[in-house]
Amino acid sequence: NLLLDALAQALSAAYHIKWHESRYSKLEQKVQQNRQAPRPPAAGKAAPVLNILKLVRHHNSETIVPKIIDTLGAELGLSQTVFVYENRQRPEIINIVKPGGAAGLDAPAKDELTRCLNKIGRDGYQSLDALIRGDRNSDGLVQNLKRAGLGYVAPFSVGPRQAGLLAWSGGGAPAEVVSRLNLVQPHIYCLIDNAESYEKVEEMSYTDNLTGLANQRYFSKRLNEEIDRAKRYNRSLALIIFDMDDLKSINDNYGHQAGDATLQRLGQILRSSIRAIDIIARYGGDEFCVIMPEADQATCKRFMHRLQLKISTSKFRINELDRDLNCTISLGGAIFPDHADNAEKLIFSADMALLQAKEAGRNKYLLFGEKEAVLD
Repeated sequence: NLLLDALAQALSAAYHIKWHESRYSKLEQKVQQNRQAPRPPAAGKAAPVLNILKLVRHHNSETIVPKIIDTLGAELGLSQTVFVYENRQRPEIINIVKPGGAAGLDAPAKDELTRCLNKIGRDGYQSLDALIRGDRNSDGLVQNLKRAGLGYVAPFSVGPRQAGLLAWSGGGAPAEVVSRLNLVQPHIYCLIDNAESYEKVEEMSYTDNLTGLANQRYFSKRLNEEIDRAKRYNRSLALIIFDMDDLKSINDNYGHQAGDATLQRLGQILRSSIRAIDIIARYGGDEFCVIMPEADQATCKRFMHRLQLKISTSKFRINELDRDLNCTISLGGAIFPDHADNAEKLIFSADMALLQAKEAGRNKYLLFGEKEAVLD
């Protein structure tokens, strides 16, 4: 059953990856077609925005937005741009993109964005001067955009149900700018949708099917990221590797379904035992890892003590057996940069500490470099 579950997950991920690649190929074809299309006479100003489609290689649906706005500004010849828009996950939160770093301009309240959008006339754009003349009591957003040196505003979104406002200066006639924005907007929707689809596929590929925890692939990615961050800010981090002491006997005595149920229950306990900034992953079999940013030796040892105690006192309910099982774990910990200066060495150090803890007996933990494993 476990093998069939793993195969089903692998096939599902492969299908979605193939689907994503086909979308990418279609967008690449659009780029090529637009490159080969003859440009109209007027200095090519009305030509499609080609560089937008190149962003298909960008797979983060949030960080792609600043890149889109920056690319738009360059392609349309705008001297300055500011984009204000609803957050994709939480529409009540308003985000702001300032490629030129407009000083003193912060994200407005949602009602300010709504009022500004409602004031824009049928032309699809409005000058900030006209908005201020028409309403001397203009709210902070309009006034702040004007003070930042922007000249025009127009409704513009990066998603079908996301309200947004683009403010700009330069770039020639505003009607022409809006016309070209309308031309490129469907492609931007496609880019955002493509990035979101990729994120969903990536999330599937990073999740362990049995426990719901992160898998080894995600663990390796995040460990390298956290070590790079620790180096950059001169911080420490802890890596803990542990495994169950008696999973083999559970499998032998009660069957592999009971073993799987035990691992699932362990995953539930682990999720409720870590800090918000910690990363926990199933490394393989009955072996698990915890990455603890901003953790020193004392913090690492306290966590190993608490986790060891929590597991040993927990009841592992196996419904098929109508009984509870008791389980224990053995743990090894290592600290960056005290014990290792890269991911590979850190894993080795924590693993060696785990082996020493196992050799000293079950239900113990040991920090790398220490001689005696602890039993609580």
